[in-house]
Amino acid sequence: MTEEDKEYLQTKIENEGFEYAFVSYSDFEEVQDEKFHGLRKAYLKARSELAEYIDIED
Repeated sequence: MTEEDKEYLQTKIENEGFEYAFVSYSDFEEVQDEKFHGLRKAYLKARSELAEYIDIED
């Protein structure tokens, strides 16, 4: 991941909040980093599974 990508992500997370940035704001396809997208998708999957497990709307 480039420093520019990190700064972009940090700014979006600071402005939008961590959860909103990843859940609703963007899929961040402009960030060309496989590890980042793997972790992002794992976060979204875990969040969804936890919400389902405790019976709250995702």
